[in-house]
Amino acid sequence: MKSAAARTIPIPFPKPRKPRETDILRAIHDGVIASGRACVWRNNVGRATYGTARVQYGLGLGSADLVGLLVPSGRGVAIEVKTPVGRLSPVQVAWRGAWERAGGLYVLAHSVEEAIDGLVF
Repeated sequence: MKSAAARTIPIPFPKPRKPRETDILRAIHDGVIASGRACVWRNNVGRATYGTARVQYGLGLGSADLVGLLVPSGRGVAIEVKTPVGRLSPVQVAWRGAWERAGGLYVLAHSVEEAIDGLVF
């Protein structure tokens, strides 16, 4: 008869998963707020159908994931969040250009540290 130790079933460990953009976005949002350097809000963008009407919401296609104001200057800030391998789409590049021409600060961030470092006054 086998001992109890020999009869145990090994427990498989879950495979490590790649960081999702949503997880990075939440961490950046919370980190920026905690830093006290800016006040930011999530900018959801898309289209919805209400009956027969199609409605767009958010700041428009290509707009950044987080938008807000630098503290204490009040200058507009937009933070686009990407995974470590993420790249801006052409419409996001165009939106960034319009934001910067209007005097706003645009930060492309792949991590909390990169987002906070980009919040220059």
